[in-house]
Amino acid sequence: MSRSFESFIRWKSRNAATVVRVWLFFVSYAPLFLIIGLRAWPNRVAAAIWVGAWGLFTTLAWFALRRQRHLTDREVKIYDVQSQGSAVSSYLATYLLPFVSTTPAVWGDWVAYGVFFVVALVVYVRSDLALVNPTLYVLGYRVTEATMGANRVLVISRRALRSGESVRVTDFLDASVVRD
Repeated sequence: MSRSFESFIRWKSRNAATVVRVWLFFVSYAPLFLIIGLRAWPNRVAAAIWVGAWGLFTTLAWFALRRQRHLTDREVKIYDVQSQGSAVSSYLATYLLPFVSTTPAVWGDWVAYGVFFVVALVVYVRSDLALVNPTLYVLGYRVTEATMGANRVLVISRRALRSGESVRVTDFLDASVVRD
């Protein structure tokens, strides 16, 4: 193998998780895109763009999680299950309040919202918020934290999980998806 190809493979493996986390960030904002689209309704073009973004990212999340059903799974026993629901509630408050209180009227408002959005993106990608995602809850999934073997992991499932339970999971980023 050439040295440049090996470098590309190393770069790709280092950055793949970041790319997926950025994608999940946009997925997490899908409900907000719908809200902005509905608030922009007098301007039908703007409303269509925002509502279209909502539909696109919600659909992409649904397909990504559905795809997990076709991947190789393994059986694991989970312990010390803790819900991440309160983290989702906090996340909702931080991302909804700046946007729902007023509609941007001038370009300065849009720039301010853009700065907020970029800061939120950086924090989201560099923290454990990647799977604290309101859109996953809207699609019927729960996010919990549990111990599998020696590791503490986030677990995405359609049902409440119990400590000591055996489940079949597939890997998704830094998390495991329960095959219900």
